[in-house]
Amino acid sequence: MKFGKAAGPDGLSTKHLVHAHPTLIMHLSLLFKEMARHKIVPNPFGVGVIIPLLKDKEGDCNSIDN
Repeated sequence: MKFGKAAGPDGLSTKHLVHAHPTLIMHLSLLFKEMARHKIVPNPFGVGVIIPLLKDKEGDCNSIDN
């Protein structure tokens, strides 16, 4: 994760993880291990924010070429 990027839908940014208590690493590690072991991923993990970037601001914003 890079600094200066927008926070996700949960409001967490890179700074939250960097400045969190060291036990957070242990808890996240356990969470991901159990997710892999049980082969289950919570639905909110698939939620993201998509921000369209226009090549030409004067052009048609509905065109796939823009």
